Amino acid sequence: MVRKAEKQDLEILANLAVQMWDSHSVSELIAEFSEIMEKGNSQFF
Repeated sequence: MVRKAEKQDLEILANLAVQMWDSHSVSELIAEFSEIMEKGNSQFF
């Protein structure tokens, strides 16, 4: 099932993303994705 990611999914998103962008840390990606979600310009699935 595909669903829109919510704020409680940030850690899961970051752990998946760090596998592609290993030059970033999970905490950096959580902060970045949180900011993106707050702006409402993008969505994660």
